Amino acid sequence: MRIINRVLLKNLRHNSTGLLAVLLLMLLIVGFEAIGPWPLEALIDHVLAPNPIDTSTFIGALLSRFNSREILAFFIIFLYFANTFALAIANYMSAVVTNRVIKTITSQFSKSAFKSLQTMAIGFFKKQQIGDYIYRLSYDVYALGELFEEGLLPLLTSTLLMIVTTTIMFLINVKLTLLSLVALPFLTLGLYSFNTFITHATSRSENYNSAAFAFIEEALSHLKIIQAFSQEHRESRSFEEKIDTSLKADFVTYRLDFLLTLVVGIIIAISYSTILLYGVRAVFANTLTTGFLIVFIFYLDNLTKPILNMIYSVATIKQTYTKIIRMEDFFSPKTHLISEGHVRDMSGASIKFDHVTLKSPEGKKILNDVNFEIQPGKRTLIFGTSGSGKTSVINLILRFVEAPTSGNIYIGGVNVKEYQLTSLRNNIAYVPQEVTLFDDSIRENIAFGNTQSSMKDIREAARLAVADGFIKRLPGGYNFKVGEGGGFLSGGQRQRLMLARAFMKRGAKILLFDETLSELDVKTRQEVINNIFQFSRHKTTIIVSNVFALISSSDNIIVLHKGRAIYSGPSAHLPKETALYRMLTEGK
Repeated sequence: MRIINRVLLKNLRHNSTGLLAVLLLMLLIVGFEAIGPWPLEALIDHVLAPNPIDTSTFIGALLSRFNSREILAFFIIFLYFANTFALAIANYMSAVVTNRVIKTITSQFSKSAFKSLQTMAIGFFKKQQIGDYIYRLSYDVYALGELFEEGLLPLLTSTLLMIVTTTIMFLINVKLTLLSLVALPFLTLGLYSFNTFITHATSRSENYNSAAFAFIEEALSHLKIIQAFSQEHRESRSFEEKIDTSLKADFVTYRLDFLLTLVVGIIIAISYSTILLYGVRAVFANTLTTGFLIVFIFYLDNLTKPILNMIYSVATIKQTYTKIIRMEDFFSPKTHLISEGHVRDMSGASIKFDHVTLKSPEGKKILNDVNFEIQPGKRTLIFGTSGSGKTSVINLILRFVEAPTSGNIYIGGVNVKEYQLTSLRNNIAYVPQEVTLFDDSIRENIAFGNTQSSMKDIREAARLAVADGFIKRLPGGYNFKVGEGGGFLSGGQRQRLMLARAFMKRGAKILLFDETLSELDVKTRQEVINNIFQFSRHKTTIIVSNVFALISSSDNIIVLHKGRAIYSGPSAHLPKETALYRMLTEGK
């Protein structure tokens, strides 16, 4: 929570001028509301009833100047109108300024959260449900606006108004004021108890809503599989259960809110009736004028509303803060790469794994004491069975994972942790195993990260990826929209576009291809391999693939099996007629 508090304070400092304007308008509103009831007292006591005017006061001296009660009535009504009109203007200005400031603060917080999300460690991010993060960024982030608009600012305004109102009430009648405050402890205690339950109920409701949102995202992502296995009804039932659970949690919160309103209404009804009874008796006893009783009732109402607003504001602060602290992961160092190196220039492109062990958060060994060294400019094939740790090697080089559990990784003789992340990744061209195309044109997807590239460069990259031919046949050619995740293209076409995107990084010193040939037919695959070899001259290249034909074309081969590097060396020295060789040739 300390992290999220620092982020909030930073946003507040950036908007200090706007917040100051909000506070000044708030003081102005409190002043107008404090003055508001007094014209009614003068109208009742000195116009409707001929009570003498105390000329020793400034207001009394002003009122005594009017000889006609009709003129005095018009003057008092004008004062009431002027104050009410000024209050309306102040409320309007306050609403506009407050809305602008709150929207700005919320917008900045949202931008900070998204920016931080972009730098989140891939290893941590993959453990979470994407839908949950979408929900937090779409809904929880706006709780910050609620925190200010319905929590902190009303609490501050109500506190100030309560102090001013209580002071005026004591000046009117001490006994009535003390009687009014008798119910306050009971009201506060009851509301505080209710708000505790409401806060817990709100927290549960938010978690259930987030879970339902994550379920929707997962179902849509896997819609093809759901339909292929005819599991639509099962998924619908699961979703209905989650929605029903969410609704029940929401209803609990609403019922508590409604019950709270009922309890408050009963307490206020009893308090008002008691005070009115005492006040009427005071008027009959001539110890209090009718005008002062009416004004006192107005101030009592002005006292009750701030107290209720304060309690509701405290409840809102608790509820919204519950949502805000759910954003902690966006800013926590635990979810991001801890060390940002200082080395900017990659002088060499050799890669060395020195006794590298990597464990999952559950303690399972993904890589186990892996040792190998790749000389700069060499072409290396990483071969291995599924789950042997091939992709983990790539993730460690790119620092998608903070660091190995033990051991060190060196690039160009420098520990990978010492490189600035941007510099490290700018020197690497990477093609991932999973499809990573954006819902944009082919041109934009190929040029992603190279927005200033010319069409000549884009076409050349597509040619190397053996993609230029099929692109020209598509409607619109390079302007063809590929759909979400490249859904309008075949698997092989998607892979070739990702290869083309990597070929755009001509200045990269290291090339990483992670299972990028699996969707290609034999003829296209060979063309792509030839072009990769052409493009990768003088570059350190790692190809993760189980395509046996690549073995003879590679300078080195690393064979991973159950997290261990069981062979690392020149492909020409690969031992034949052994269990290792049979595993490679037979894909076991």
